[in-house]
Amino acid sequence: MENRIEVRKAALEKISERLLQEFDESEPENIPYFIVDFLCKNYGDYLCGFAKIWNGEFDFEQERLAVIDFFRSQLINMQVTADFISAGYDTLESLCTVTPDDLANIEKFSESSWLPGHKIRLQQIFSDIVSRVQQWRDERERALQKPCQHQCTTRMVNMSGTTPKLPVLTGNPSTSYCMSSLSQSIPRY
Repeated sequence: MENRIEVRKAALEKISERLLQEFDESEPENIPYFIVDFLCKNYGDYLCGFAKIWNGEFDFEQERLAVIDFFRSQLINMQVTADFISAGYDTLESLCTVTPDDLANIEKFSESSWLPGHKIRLQQIFSDIVSRVQQWRDERERALQKPCQHQCTTRMVNMSGTTPKLPVLTGNPSTSYCMSSLSQSIPRY
């Protein structure tokens, strides 16, 4: 019995040493968050599925970014976009379930007061949301297939990894054809 207690104490000391070492290296501001994150990253197998939930946030980050990009393409500002995400509509699939009748509930849940122009624009968007999302996906896919010249290189590349024989664009780098040119046409809020 005493041997088991000593083994557990030794394991706890080892975890504590690693935790303190990581703590000293990163100097976190939020200590409880740091401890939970450390345990989930390093000892996730022992946390009965909690680590998967904790680390799952990173898996959904790309979906949230897609929702943000979609709303930006529809000229909706970030505050309204954040209201949708905080109400749980943080994937394009969940956005496709929203109807114009649901907008009042989302506004109420987020404790916001949307401007009348935003409400009208949202009603227009969500009256045909499925086709708008599909159109956005198609446009995004086409943009990703276009050749891209990065500002720091004279080499043209595309998403397949091949280097096409295209002329090098000259002039203002902000006008060069790139995936970011799509985002340049979208207003920043």
